[in-house]
Amino acid sequence: MPHLTYDLKSYRNYLRFSYSKHLLVEGRDDKRAFLLLLEDHPPSSQNIQVDTAEHLVDFGACIGNRQKVEEVCHSAIDSTWGTKLTGFVDRDFRGFAMRPHLEDRLQRHRISNRLVWSRGHSIENYLFDVDILQKPLRMFSPTDTYTDALELFVALFHNTVRLACAVSLTGNELQKLGLVKSSISRRVLRINDDCTLILDSSIWKDELVRRHHLCPERAQELTDTFLLWQHKVEQCDFDTVRWMCHGHIGLAFIWSAYSRCIAESCKLKGWSEQEAEKEAQRVLKTEERIRFRACAETWVDMAANRQSCFPTEVLTLLDVGHHLASPDRTHMLHCPNTASL
Repeated sequence: MPHLTYDLKSYRNYLRFSYSKHLLVEGRDDKRAFLLLLEDHPPSSQNIQVDTAEHLVDFGACIGNRQKVEEVCHSAIDSTWGTKLTGFVDRDFRGFAMRPHLEDRLQRHRISNRLVWSRGHSIENYLFDVDILQKPLRMFSPTDTYTDALELFVALFHNTVRLACAVSLTGNELQKLGLVKSSISRRVLRINDDCTLILDSSIWKDELVRRHHLCPERAQELTDTFLLWQHKVEQCDFDTVRWMCHGHIGLAFIWSAYSRCIAESCKLKGWSEQEAEKEAQRVLKTEERIRFRACAETWVDMAANRQSCFPTEVLTLLDVGHHLASPDRTHMLHCPNTASL
């Protein structure tokens, strides 16, 4: 889609007269990821446009990009041009039970007509695989200690994702997702002698008050809520945790945890505290979108070799994905066939 804005009627007309197939997604990260997937499958993908809901306006009510994609896809049902359009949206926390225990009640991609939900919370959750992450983590490591840091990170990976999930469920319950994401950093993470990663709630509370201007009572509420969710997450299987975790928070948490691994590895080699922290900070200097793209490229490379979970349903609807997924491999990756609404 050209960088113009469309209301619902004009976008429908645009689709009606288009000679291309269109994949409508929520935002830029989704578009980047699918462009990479499609680039891996020429020539069948050459006549496919990836559009984003960011350029759709005037929907009446104040709604988000996910709702825009869903509304457009709903309006395409039974239309003459409907088969030109496929939609992909974040699942968010839909289909996950939070009480009395955590449960993924869907356990797969969900499809309604030509609209597909992400397998987990959002596009980032496909990247929560230690085999996918190792290459980009190594790529952005500026120090010769990265081998030790990466080995430590691999050992802490499940621990890291569980903490990230507990943090994201805290933000979701208290409607503080943005605050939670911005407040998580290397400073609030600590690695114990028994090789476990912890989020130091007292340091986090202090950060929330000093750096994010939260009143002490609200900061205490947030850290107390985190401890409750942490207990529930620890009782849950890792596969559910991996898909339930808020995608943006989870990926940011992973990079912060790796940054902490860099700092600890440097100190073990005799670096001073100040030198180690400075070196660890260098890992995060690259923009988030560039780090995301690096992770997505590795994900796509592994998907091409059937070594990672990816939304084959979307590619199938676009007529480029019917040959990509081995059912046995897909099942093994806990990314099984679609459930219809």
